[in-house]
Amino acid sequence: MTTHAVVDLETMGTGPTSAIVQIGARAFDPDSGGMEPRSLHGQYYNDLSSNFFDVGVKLQTSIDAGLTVDGDTVMWWLSQPKMAQVRLMNDEVRETVDLATSLSVLATWYHENKVQFVWSQGAAFDIPILEYAYRAVGINPPWQYWTVRDTRTLFHLAGMERTDMPPNPTPHDALADAEWTAALVCEAWKKMKGAG
Repeated sequence: MTTHAVVDLETMGTGPTSAIVQIGARAFDPDSGGMEPRSLHGQYYNDLSSNFFDVGVKLQTSIDAGLTVDGDTVMWWLSQPKMAQVRLMNDEVRETVDLATSLSVLATWYHENKVQFVWSQGAAFDIPILEYAYRAVGINPPWQYWTVRDTRTLFHLAGMERTDMPPNPTPHDALADAEWTAALVCEAWKKMKGAG
């Protein structure tokens, strides 16, 4: 079994130095044809060998590490449905920890799950922000540059247009976004394997 993972972020900006407020990840094996159910129902710290990762990041710790907040993004968040705002900023929804702890635990989760390839929705957002954040707190990212994969390229090659994809039932939640994206990667993977 080859383990892949999708990582997704919720941030306070759109550039590579953006402050992180949530990290979600989902491990999966696209060769199996789908995703197993979540292996644990609870917060990220209960079982780092679980197939999902979800943690809120205390915004001030991102700022203290040198990550940046963009006013336009803050205004965008304020225009989102109330439930998205509550999920993002409410400590009762998910555990919220400092940036360095969240990145360290993500790295441990990544290694515990023996992830070999990491995916993100586009090459220019989640991974560059995470790599900048890792450098800012003095931790090496858990992946090597040659193991990074881009879902948008895969979807294009598989002939999957965004307008044809099912909507994400819980947008603007990093774990839900990671799970939605992982399911689409499995679908595209199957199409690509069948085309050969």
